[in-house]
Amino acid sequence: MTNKLVNRGIMALNNAGFQVVGFSRKPNSRVFKFKVTPDGPSQEELSKENAESHLPVEVISLMLSSSNSKKPENGKVSEQRNPGEIFDLVRYLGASDWRHAIKLVHDAIQAGNIGIFNVGDFIMVTFDVPNGSYKGVNFKKLKIQDTKVHIVDIINNEKTKGVVFNFDDILFKSAINETDKNEDSFSASGLCEYLNDKFLSAIDISNYLHPSNDEKKITLLSAFELFGKSEYWDEITSFGDKEKPHQFDYFKSERNKVKDFEKETHWYWTSSPSSISAARFCYVYTNGVASSIDASAVGGCAPAFCVA
Repeated sequence: MTNKLVNRGIMALNNAGFQVVGFSRKPNSRVFKFKVTPDGPSQEELSKENAESHLPVEVISLMLSSSNSKKPENGKVSEQRNPGEIFDLVRYLGASDWRHAIKLVHDAIQAGNIGIFNVGDFIMVTFDVPNGSYKGVNFKKLKIQDTKVHIVDIINNEKTKGVVFNFDDILFKSAINETDKNEDSFSASGLCEYLNDKFLSAIDISNYLHPSNDEKKITLLSAFELFGKSEYWDEITSFGDKEKPHQFDYFKSERNKVKDFEKETHWYWTSSPSSISAARFCYVYTNGVASSIDASAVGGCAPAFCVA
């Protein structure tokens, strides 16, 4: 409900001639604070060396202050924004479209400026995927229109610096495998092959993506990333440090685990095989709790990727 109210507010301000470049909300408050500009960032406000990237002046100043300031001893860039402050990255970065925004996210991380992003920042994406068949699993043609993908984790360790994006809702429904098996894990499944072939080609941002821990550029989040430690799945993460896996803070709230399909809540897959059955994978039920089901069951898919 909160996301819908925010989107309505953004649309109302846009229709009134303003451009929303971000918003924030204090914890436990129903009051939203929107950051707006009359017509969006001006080219005259951009520094000469950053004109090609079309970054708004406030973003450039954050990047410059981050790169010029002395980094803490732990190597992490200090936060430059208020906790809980959420931005539409296309507008915040002054991108021409959503793919350009992904490139600018990549460029900022490469420049050591990961601190300008917050968990919850989002991009609205549009793309089409042709139908296909992989290992006996059939996939229908997809038309993704103005669908939200948002940052659910920020990786900032010695090995990797990047942001993990996850689709806010379920894009399509599919089995993981034609038969009920989870051997060789998710990376060997028909669903994973589809995500890293036709889906990856259609989304067309491969050059900016960092492979997951199973060397896939598009995957599903693991049960551990969503729920943390349990006897029902291994402590394996799709992204981040394999030696120090962690549950994403974003998913410590059950409401953030719930996803919709065609405007109704629906269960969806994780990439984690069930440890109690060779035929099952773990999934997230409609109320945000964990369970498992046979790999041939048709469930929701909300892909994830890492820009790093």
